[in-house]
Amino acid sequence: MTKSNFEMREIDLGQEGIAFVRKQLCAGGKYSKLLSRLPLERGRALSFLPDSLDLGKISSHEESIFLKFGVRIHHSRSRIVKLIIEHLQSSDRPIALFETMMRVGDDSPSMRRLPVVTHKQEVYFSISPAQANLQGIEEVITFARHYPLIGGLALLYNCIEEFKVSREISPDQMEFIATNTLYIVFGAYDGEGYVVWHRQP
Repeated sequence: MTKSNFEMREIDLGQEGIAFVRKQLCAGGKYSKLLSRLPLERGRALSFLPDSLDLGKISSHEESIFLKFGVRIHHSRSRIVKLIIEHLQSSDRPIALFETMMRVGDDSPSMRRLPVVTHKQEVYFSISPAQANLQGIEEVITFARHYPLIGGLALLYNCIEEFKVSREISPDQMEFIATNTLYIVFGAYDGEGYVVWHRQP
């Protein structure tokens, strides 16, 4: 019988979580490669998991929680959406940038429907404060999950002008965004949940 537990708690994944973060970044695009240079060990790797779960039996953050434990992860996406919305309400010119599997020149419906920016041949979903609505963020997460999901929440301060749809990001701008990324969001647990890296003060 499938077990269901709606009580979710924030879990610090410790060094195993940091190792997962580094592994995912090494497999990503240019943004991920730049993020991998951050002092990841100085941050925290977190997840939102059912309160009843025996964390000691989780051997990988890539395997399905449901198939292994018969427990469904509830409301994890809503936690991520809330995190993104709260970040985009910052006064320091925030941005959310998600990697995709698309390339420049692709004729994808999602490229026509969702806000994108490009870096060389890579295409990224870009969410600005003006686009900080529930439906738009849900759509970006849904399409970005096919990559697998890797997204960063950064601050532009006054150093980069506001991104426009289909704008090309220069190498210097991409490096600035990576350096000023506060959160990194990863798809985890076979698409059932998320791991979040959070930069610490």
